Amino acid sequence: LTWTFRSENDSVWFAYFAPFSYERHQALIAYAMASPLAETSVIGYTLAGRPMDLIKIGNGHRKVWVIARQHPGESMAEWWMKGFI
Repeated sequence: LTWTFRSENDSVWFAYFAPFSYERHQALIAYAMASPLAETSVIGYTLAGRPMDLIKIGNGHRKVWVIARQHPGESMAEWWMKGFI
């Protein structure tokens, strides 16, 4: 991957994936909370003090564990999770 770019600014930021902001994450959690099929809870906190959210959907016998955004640079996983939810 190579980029050629000239900037008049001292700093320039590039994203390898489209960013998924914390505000968008909060909106996704609120969307899940509004569903009668979903149950949300906080299972811990990040080093920055932000909640780590757990969303349980449904109540069947089969269980599936799906995780997104385990690391800060994994915003593409949260885009996938938005579609999944």
